[in-house]
Amino acid sequence: MRFLLLSLLILSTSAFGGTRVTPNVGTNSAILNSSNSAYLSGNVLWKQGDTATSYIERLGRHTPVGVTPSRGVPTGRIVSAAKDLIRLSPTSVVASVGLMAIVEGAGWAIDELTGQISVREQSPVFDNNYIYWYIQANGQRGEGATPMLACQAWADKSAFGDQWEAISYTLSSYNHGTCLVSYTQLSSGNSGTTSKNLARTGSGCPSGTSYSDDQYGCIGTIDRPVLDSDISKLSITGDASFYDGLMRDACDLSASPSRCFDSLVEQRRLSGPATVEGPKTTTTSTQTNADGSTSTVEKETRTQYDIEYGDDHYVYTPKTTTETKVDGQTTETTTEQEDTSEDSEQKPEEEMVSEISGLNCEASIACSGDAIQCAIASTQKDTKCILQDALDFPTQQSEITSIFQGDEFALDEEEIEIPSFINQGTRFLPSTCPAPIALALSGKTLQLDTQPFCTFANDLSFLIVAFSALGAALYVGRAFGGE
Repeated sequence: MRFLLLSLLILSTSAFGGTRVTPNVGTNSAILNSSNSAYLSGNVLWKQGDTATSYIERLGRHTPVGVTPSRGVPTGRIVSAAKDLIRLSPTSVVASVGLMAIVEGAGWAIDELTGQISVREQSPVFDNNYIYWYIQANGQRGEGATPMLACQAWADKSAFGDQWEAISYTLSSYNHGTCLVSYTQLSSGNSGTTSKNLARTGSGCPSGTSYSDDQYGCIGTIDRPVLDSDISKLSITGDASFYDGLMRDACDLSASPSRCFDSLVEQRRLSGPATVEGPKTTTTSTQTNADGSTSTVEKETRTQYDIEYGDDHYVYTPKTTTETKVDGQTTETTTEQEDTSEDSEQKPEEEMVSEISGLNCEASIACSGDAIQCAIASTQKDTKCILQDALDFPTQQSEITSIFQGDEFALDEEEIEIPSFINQGTRFLPSTCPAPIALALSGKTLQLDTQPFCTFANDLSFLIVAFSALGAALYVGRAFGGE
């Protein structure tokens, strides 16, 4: 069936002369491990990936197409992957909500520290201090918690050179019975049946156990390691959300998540718009009419791509519509289905790279490939070159100097008497000396005269102002290029 569908797809592609495009939509791991919702179709879980932008490369134009990939995974494969993880890495179970639900639903117990999984079940408990069964015959004694186990123990110990094949028993009372063993002699191949007397002895059952009227022995709850046969018998079912979470957990916790996701995929789909609008061009010309007047002729050419989708590709067929207007009135509309059979397959999108040269400011830029990347490269070059010219002070020093030439930039020379300058502009607080400070000590008043401090400060004031003025002059001078 798949071969037939593929053949029909190839025939339809050839008939329409379309161009095949295989977009880069990401890996199976990225699609199946996404947070997008999933749904069930029969026994197949379908999961959509994120929509990717593909491009129709034609006539130097890049027409975007939003395509969405989907992957179909049989639920049986998800269940097998989950069971394999339980077998091979039981410690990983505690890290998965789905796997923990499976283990707990089966009535199993898991040690969260060691990851050891055990099966909890009802089983006969043997203790010869309590009730048990035995057979004493042919120099051998077989003991067991139940009549059947006592028969098996005696048959295993008997050394006639025989191999037992079947065991059964009958009880004549609550503590007596007969054990029947079918056997085959290994030396001769002869077969037969032997019967031995069964007897029950002891009383009571060990703590935590109870006597079973069905098995005629003491039965208790025990934990045993989970077996491969136990895992194989697990029945795992759920809705789409359950299978989705179980699939991601089973693969993410495996030794090779990518390989795990790849092994689960059985079907692929690609979906997107049925049509997309391509490039549109408009040309304007002037025509001379028969009466000598002129008219404006406008031709608008629009391209539309019809798209059909396959499992991992799509095929597009261009359709061009040309509308002719004379003085704003439509006079003709033509539609042409183009044949692109010569371009039967567009090169893979991962190989579409832009080639750029001439990024130095002295050279002219040349770019081929993706138009968006070329525009970004051109803008970045212009910005770099403008900034480079603006910061090149040495080559522009003469131009900068010429800007500050002329009478408006001439400095007026004037002599200033330093003492008068200092007296006029240095004080912003009162120049009088504070009154003496009174201090109360042990009931007495001590006055501290501030005049000596004022005199000392007044003597130093000229030096402080002079050094400050000198420092300010040096700072301003260096700002204008002085040494």
